Amino acid sequence: MLGTLIGGHIRILDALGQGGMGEVYVGRDERLDRRVAVKAVRADRERSGRSRERVLREARALSALDHPNICRLYEYIEAPEGDFLILELIEGVTLTRAVERGMSRTRKLRIAADVLAALIAAHRKGIVHRDLKPDNVMITPDGGVKVLDFGIARLEEEEEEEQPHFAGTPRYMSPEQAAGGDVTTASDLYSFGLLLQMLLTESAPENVPLTGERRDMTALVNRLRAPVPVDRPSAAEALTALHRILDAPKRRLRFAAAALALLLVVAAAVRYTLDVTAARDEARHQRRQAEELVAFMVGDLRQKLEGVGRLDVLDGVASRALAYFASLRPEELTGADLDHNARALAQLGDVREHEGKLPEAIALFRQSARFASAAVARKDAREEWELTLSNAYFELGDAYRRQGNVRETLRNFQAYFDIAQRLAQRHPADLRYQAELSYGHGNLGAAHEAAGDVTRALREYRRACELDRERLRRAPHDEQWQGDLANSVNRLGVVLKKRGDLAGARRAFDEDLQIRRRLAAASPRDVRRQERLATSLAWAGTLQQAMGDDARARASYREEAALTAKAAQRDPDDARAKRNHAVAQMRLATLLPPGEGLPLITEAVDDLRAVVRTDARAVWRRDLTVALVRVAQIRSRLQDAGAARRASAEALAASEALAAERPEDPVAVRSLCESLLLAASLDEDAAAAARQRTRAAELAASAIDDPDVAATRVRALIALDRRSAALPLIRALLDAGYRETSFVQAASP
Repeated sequence: MLGTLIGGHIRILDALGQGGMGEVYVGRDERLDRRVAVKAVRADRERSGRSRERVLREARALSALDHPNICRLYEYIEAPEGDFLILELIEGVTLTRAVERGMSRTRKLRIAADVLAALIAAHRKGIVHRDLKPDNVMITPDGGVKVLDFGIARLEEEEEEEQPHFAGTPRYMSPEQAAGGDVTTASDLYSFGLLLQMLLTESAPENVPLTGERRDMTALVNRLRAPVPVDRPSAAEALTALHRILDAPKRRLRFAAAALALLLVVAAAVRYTLDVTAARDEARHQRRQAEELVAFMVGDLRQKLEGVGRLDVLDGVASRALAYFASLRPEELTGADLDHNARALAQLGDVREHEGKLPEAIALFRQSARFASAAVARKDAREEWELTLSNAYFELGDAYRRQGNVRETLRNFQAYFDIAQRLAQRHPADLRYQAELSYGHGNLGAAHEAAGDVTRALREYRRACELDRERLRRAPHDEQWQGDLANSVNRLGVVLKKRGDLAGARRAFDEDLQIRRRLAAASPRDVRRQERLATSLAWAGTLQQAMGDDARARASYREEAALTAKAAQRDPDDARAKRNHAVAQMRLATLLPPGEGLPLITEAVDDLRAVVRTDARAVWRRDLTVALVRVAQIRSRLQDAGAARRASAEALAASEALAAERPEDPVAVRSLCESLLLAASLDEDAAAAARQRTRAAELAASAIDDPDVAATRVRALIALDRRSAALPLIRALLDAGYRETSFVQAASP
């Protein structure tokens, strides 16, 4: 094999060793001029199919992962000589060898934390490593940690082979894996517990309890090594426990020192003089220090802080880093440096966006795009730099979308799409680039939808669906592509509903729900899949309710409420989970008898008040307003006039404020109209009631394109005894599939 050229650009240079699936070589990517690791399946071994099946599984697993603690997969090549995985070449020593050389206890725990970070990333994708051990962890010369050899990893959702087989290293196997049972993410945690014990004792783990350690560390290892999988912590829970052991106050002290170092480095870099060689070299050295420090803070440190909910520790870093990067001149930097800085800036922007600080996030994303554009313009530009630029455009467009700047949203999403289209045309057989093109169409659809251009939004969403279906035709069992199709048909359904095509929207939501059920059933412990199923149930329920199928809508809402309740119980401090459950309860309460619905909606209002007190974002305040309207409506149905009037007054005040803040939001308009109609029904002054109904009808006319708001206008016109004005709207709603008993009766001769 030495000297062989595979795939037209990978030259085999040297033998590296024997891996779990075949020979491993050092190679050079002659197209991108970089050294790579090449894992090969020899052609004379392909007759059995097992080795090739395993390499395909590794390729599928690794292609779903992008994490600094996981060995990167660059590409997969099928050639006459065999199949080849082209991987990041990791220099360094195995964890076993590093421990033999000696290291501090703190260093050991930080290595363990990095391994857990890799497992968190893999487990979120539903990927189980299956062979976690010290020899599959590399320590790089700069102290980095890389988890290797996903060669026997499998997507957790895949079906088991017809004939069971054992994969993994016996010493580090979980009991269920050794017995040939189901292997799940919990199995990796058992292996990690043994690895952690090896780190602490510096000897091979034995089937005996850990001794001689602090109580909290012993408790953690014992939980990790629990014989029953459900008794083990998740990777995220284990990482949180490990962070506590590492001592949070000392982490904060180290960060303060790092922030001070950044200020000193930046100040020094600004002072350097270009015409003095020594000063220039020193400035370059200091600039590299600053950039490495920023990369650490937005990469490794950011992941650790996010895991414990302390992103606020990064306050101040973004503005200083932005000032520093703005002082650099792109023409003086290499393409690699430009790309590196662009990615660091995008990470900082993501932190700011996560915190809701959109103006700062936008400034960082713009600077990221500036550096990435300069890198792509170089003669030696690499394809991966184009991906960095496309990511900057996406992040910038999405931040503008959140800000409500439609023009800039469309402009940046178009730039993202243009790059995705070029890459897809350049690599027609690469499904990842075809996926990027689909995402580009979806983003343009979102931009046109925000601009009110429903026709163009529908065109883009339909094209995204077509591309998603094509990928599934070529890889029908790929669950990532299935999830992409579910996302696309859901967005298509939302726009069809806005357009008044309720039957088309229902078909789209039903397809979305079918896919989400299948994915959730394949991985019942995957929290994100359960959350997405709950969202799909909510959309399906709204269509079922609008079309008069209250029984099915009620069933959808009950299932949604059950799923969101589990999520809220799993983490009582998660405000988003609490909000999701409150909204699910609110939806369900509207379809229950008022006596059953009142306790649910009351609890929902209490939870939403608590959520808004901690995070007063506009969407959550809107949820609270809608819930207050529902409380007033249910109390009115219970014929408790005094309580209904009090609830109605609070709902009307909240709705007035929301509509004033968000006059273009159909939900805000509808809430105010419903509040006015309810107040009118409770008002003993006929003239005042008529004025409220008239105002509701006029307000609803401003958002008549939304079928829910149009239905509210119909109710206002009927209450005003203006049947002739209501009839055209009623017929349009009925033709679209909207069903409400009063509408059907009003349309009857």
